[in-house]
Amino acid sequence: MKVAVLLNLVISVGKLLVCYFLMSVTSFMNIVRVCLLIPLLMAGMPLHSVAQEPNAQDSDIKTYNIYGKTMGNNYRVTWNADSTTPQEVFSLRKKIESRLEEINASMSTWRKDSEISQFNEHTTNDEVQISASLNHVLSKAISIGRVTDGALDITVAPLVELWGFGPTTNARQVPNSAQINEVLEYTGLDKIKLSGSKLSKNDPRTRLDLSSIAKGYGVDEIAALLEREDIHHFLVDIGGELVARGERLDGKPWQVGVDKPVVNGQGQVAMVSISDKAVATSGDYRNFFEQDSTRFSHILDPKTGRSVPRQVVSATVIADDCASADALATAAVVMGVKPALAMAEKQRIALMLIENYFGDVKFHHSKEFKTFLQ
Repeated sequence: MKVAVLLNLVISVGKLLVCYFLMSVTSFMNIVRVCLLIPLLMAGMPLHSVAQEPNAQDSDIKTYNIYGKTMGNNYRVTWNADSTTPQEVFSLRKKIESRLEEINASMSTWRKDSEISQFNEHTTNDEVQISASLNHVLSKAISIGRVTDGALDITVAPLVELWGFGPTTNARQVPNSAQINEVLEYTGLDKIKLSGSKLSKNDPRTRLDLSSIAKGYGVDEIAALLEREDIHHFLVDIGGELVARGERLDGKPWQVGVDKPVVNGQGQVAMVSISDKAVATSGDYRNFFEQDSTRFSHILDPKTGRSVPRQVVSATVIADDCASADALATAAVVMGVKPALAMAEKQRIALMLIENYFGDVKFHHSKEFKTFLQ
């Protein structure tokens, strides 16, 4: 009897010791977790900005994500790399945010102190010294404007404001013909001159709007930043404008979906496989207003000064750089199906158009685009 009691006592004490040991280990691990999180919290870094894919457990290469906001859009940077510390991720995020801020400070018409806004307020035809970044974007925009026969025109800012789509407080409404014709007098690529690093305009009323290309340029710049950081397998996404480099964690090309061109639509109408390419989509289904039961898009035809008719509801371009893809997609919506496809075939551009064909949806692909379809 005494032996049984003693044995039970020993077992009870053993259980207590095991529980104490497990509690100590658990407390220690919790302390470690808290210590790892403290630097992130002190730095103000959102905890959701670092994530690792569960299927990376058997490899030293893991997938990381950084999220944020810029240019009125959400952005995401996804990359594959060896084990990376929270401090390294936070440092990279600071560099990304800093570069995006520099681009906004140069090219945003929504900021009165930006480089482009200051040029827009310039009231003489004197030459203005501009930054290398702005010079690069303007040169590309002017070149694409010529290729697209003026469908891309960065001098549309006064028209954008007239229709109520710009940073001014103008109401969104259809202007009359007299108002449109007056503004057309001082729009057009022939109204500006880019000479080296100096920019001038013929008419003080001429204003520039880089919304058709600046977001794509921002994607390109973040991609270049990642390359400088020795990161070579990544996906950069700003508001649906993308650059993909290298491969996914599973060794396959990055998969990119083209959204349904409907208001608040979810899902994709096409999937493309890309590596070392950029993708941009432009459409009339996100930013518009309705008047007298007619929808008017924010995409304006620089030649007529009017909102483009709802023929091409979405245009997607795959190119070597995102600035070009961004600008060409906008131009394709303006041009319409036949001219845009003809340009794409002539220039060997990967272009997909979604057409509103008397209420039905029709898809058009250039030869170059078909090679990317799954």
